[in-house]
Amino acid sequence: MQAPLIDNNFMPLQVEIFWPLALPPKVNIIVWVHGNEQAPLKAINLLKKEIWDSSLLAPFRIIFANPQAIHENKRYIHTDLNNAFLDQWWDSYESLIASSIAPFLSDVAYTFDFHSTSFPISGPYALISIYSREKLAILSKIWIQNAVFVEKNSLIKKAVKGIGFEVWYDKEEKSIQTALQLMRNILQFFGILDSQTTTESTQAHIHLVYDILKKEDFWVIEKNIQDFQFIEKWTLLWIWKENQPIYARENFYPLWVEDPQYIRMTKRIFFEE
Repeated sequence: MQAPLIDNNFMPLQVEIFWPLALPPKVNIIVWVHGNEQAPLKAINLLKKEIWDSSLLAPFRIIFANPQAIHENKRYIHTDLNNAFLDQWWDSYESLIASSIAPFLSDVAYTFDFHSTSFPISGPYALISIYSREKLAILSKIWIQNAVFVEKNSLIKKAVKGIGFEVWYDKEEKSIQTALQLMRNILQFFGILDSQTTTESTQAHIHLVYDILKKEDFWVIEKNIQDFQFIEKWTLLWIWKENQPIYARENFYPLWVEDPQYIRMTKRIFFEE
């Protein structure tokens, strides 16, 4: 597919490294892979204010990934940045951004990519494309209970040691605070910010999306159904348009219950160590 020609006025990648500069950064925190997701940016700006007078124990890097899309308040300019690591987008604006980001993905311990959604979700969850026991340990320590395994090419797959987050509905203040707390937890976990308290761990579970349910097939969803809540076979799910009840045909965990078009069906998956 031929992408549009690139205007010379497009903005370059924006990168900031927080001290001490004599050492290499320990982690990347990335926001605005999608330029219309405002909550992670607001969270990172609050974090910058918090740490301005702090004594950081190690440096970290902030990457504002898609500055032109940010400027135009669009999800992307030519193509989703997550797709721009594919060769077919070699002449798109996002492909230039992807090639600029790539060198920063291999010189740190971990890369954390923050996103928000266009509808409410029940709580923050992680996205991973490459499994490791180490990633599960990090998620447990920063208090993330659910992760979704994403098989497609994306920034976090390119990073290898990459974890993404969906933090909350972009229009809600809660999403800013959720993202901010996760950023604090990450910096404390990696010894970048001093932590005065010992945080407990939670149990992180990995989910795989294997099917979708179209919302056009029903009109009233059962009010107790929530993201990542176990649904047992024969549980009442919703009411069909002709007032016929629809029951779960199998056990599953729903995702994106509030999506106006689809509900994802997921199952918990386990990897042999």
